[in-house]
Amino acid sequence: MRYTHFVFDIDNTLINTTGAVLHGLQRALRDITGEHWDLSRLTPVLGIPGLDAFERLGIHS
Repeated sequence: MRYTHFVFDIDNTLINTTGAVLHGLQRALRDITGEHWDLSRLTPVLGIPGLDAFERLGIHS
């Protein structure tokens, strides 16, 4: 089968990926820091660059 079009949904118009993004971030932070991060604590950093998000969350390399 040959595809003629690709659809990119970068603003969650077609599929709401917020939950998947938050749970992925939550798991990564648990793996890195060893602590559980509540999703409500992570929601404010959605959509900003990763380094800015880590800064706001108090995570420094």
